[in-house]
Amino acid sequence: MVTRGSSSVLLATAGGEAAKTGVITLGKTPQSVTRELGPIEEISPESGVFKFDLPIRYTDGPSSTKCPATPDNKYTKLDNSKSGVLARFDKAPSSGSFCILQGDIITVEYTDLADASGAKRTTTDSAVFDLRIGVLQSDKKSYIIGRDLILTLIDPDLDLDSKKAETYSLDLLEWDSSNARVTMGSLGGTATQNGKIFDPEPFGLRETGPDTGIFQTVIEIPSEINGKAMKRGENIDIEYTDWGTSGADFVGEEDQDVKLRIQTSNLLSAITLDKKVYTWTDLVYITIVAPDHNFDENKIDEIGNKPVNEIKVSTRGSQLSQYKLVETGPDTGIFVGEIVLTGFKHDADGNPRTGDIDGIDTAPRTEPKTNGGPTNGFLETSNTDGLTVSFKYSEKQTISESALVQWNIGTVQWDKRAYPTTDRGLVRVIDPDMNLNPKAVNNFLVDVWSDSDLGGIDVTVTETGKATGIFEGYVTFTSNAESSGNRLRVAEGDSVTVQYEDNTLPPPYTKSKELRITAKSIIGPLIEPLERVPVANPRIVTSQGNTVTQLQSGQQVQITADIVNNDGTSLPFAYLVQIEDPLNVVTSLSWMSGNINKGQFFSPSISWTAENPGDYVVKIYVWNGINKPLPLSHPTEFNITVLP
Repeated sequence: MVTRGSSSVLLATAGGEAAKTGVITLGKTPQSVTRELGPIEEISPESGVFKFDLPIRYTDGPSSTKCPATPDNKYTKLDNSKSGVLARFDKAPSSGSFCILQGDIITVEYTDLADASGAKRTTTDSAVFDLRIGVLQSDKKSYIIGRDLILTLIDPDLDLDSKKAETYSLDLLEWDSSNARVTMGSLGGTATQNGKIFDPEPFGLRETGPDTGIFQTVIEIPSEINGKAMKRGENIDIEYTDWGTSGADFVGEEDQDVKLRIQTSNLLSAITLDKKVYTWTDLVYITIVAPDHNFDENKIDEIGNKPVNEIKVSTRGSQLSQYKLVETGPDTGIFVGEIVLTGFKHDADGNPRTGDIDGIDTAPRTEPKTNGGPTNGFLETSNTDGLTVSFKYSEKQTISESALVQWNIGTVQWDKRAYPTTDRGLVRVIDPDMNLNPKAVNNFLVDVWSDSDLGGIDVTVTETGKATGIFEGYVTFTSNAESSGNRLRVAEGDSVTVQYEDNTLPPPYTKSKELRITAKSIIGPLIEPLERVPVANPRIVTSQGNTVTQLQSGQQVQITADIVNNDGTSLPFAYLVQIEDPLNVVTSLSWMSGNINKGQFFSPSISWTAENPGDYVVKIYVWNGINKPLPLSHPTEFNITVLP
């Protein structure tokens, strides 16, 4: 029975021999027309526990003027002769309608015909009907656009069937963002593609299990709604209208909005270029870290190719717009791409026989300018330029990164300082400016000659790999054949010279300026670095030319040694003498410098006056100079005694 104050209705009786149709009767006493549910079944053998179910409708309560008017034809009939809500009761209400109101009590009364003492006994149990305010929850507060949101609605009032997990349309929820305020289900219409843009899984709010009153779905934060892009960092309100509030008498009397506020994330993005300075025909690698644009954790996303997240790559005179970068893998949020700098029309190697009809080695490629990427972009540059990459990562926020574009002065070298007459020499040119096509291996010619063949030969130097800017070629030396191809005639003692003509020079050089850069090696025995100008016979000589090991205080002497140039070429040298006193304190440091010719024997000397008596250490060094010294010999030292 359902009771409200002094009013009661008897819904049914149970436990009879057979079920009988009937109606809800007024009062607590069963009538002849009261419906009978029939036998109550034991839940398992010998359990002594019996159970039955009785579905209750919201009209199954006493009458009241507070009850909402209920159309008589909206309810199924209970027997063959009567239909409608009023026909379910043995009497029609004099006023109001039948309903269950918040605070009504449902009571089950059981009559035990013989208890333990053999007496008849009646027991009861009761519960109260009430309404609960719903709760709307999300798994996070901030979401990347395109990622999933787990939405939970807790409202026991929606658990209308305790035997099954129920599902409700997403139209129970309203989405409120800067672009639209619409229901999230099919009633959202064109603004939400009938709710499809949320990509719900399952399609509605599904109860987590029978009789839980907890409903969940997984939706996707759309990248656009109502035809407009979602903004980074904007607030979104998801609203559920609860029509069964805790202060109302019945469902529908009052309503209350239950709101959940979430936000689209607005994490900072960062651009990284692989170099700070590029040459005019370089390959530029671009990396953008943009977690907010990792829309789908299971796919490789793209950025840059739409106005809402545009990437621009520009020099001072050219620009690529809406250039696309791609994610390095699913769920990384790191996007990469590359473009080729194409330079401008210029004779880069100074050779009119190479390149086009005018000797031009570079022909700028300028396509695509829009909607390219991530690897097919070309951008024209000058010899002194700037490169800027910008990324519009939100509606009002753009980041950028820049680098310089300029030419370099090349270098040229042999791989050895000396070669036998039958050896093969490696020529190496380092000049990134000659990497004219960074996606291919490039080559060009350099001049090589010897003292025996001043006309020399042209040698092709080939890049060591794509975009290395390092070029190498071999020269074969011969003393008994003429120069031809990569073969160069030499003789013992020759200098061999390689010359590279650099036509891509940085400021203050002009574009039309050229610079001839050379490197030399020798043909002959290889001298160890510290044997090029060895020191021998170090000694102290008086003004009379006598060699001494002792001298008097105040006596002036010359500190000398014998040196010889074994290198085979003229060398600059510096002859240094350092003198340390008995306490290892340097009391004198003197030097002389000059040039010593190939094979020249020489005895340089430094003047010194001993002021105080004691035992001194004299150290002699031969370097190639004072400013940036490199040793030409092993250091030599000896002791000298100064008498009082």
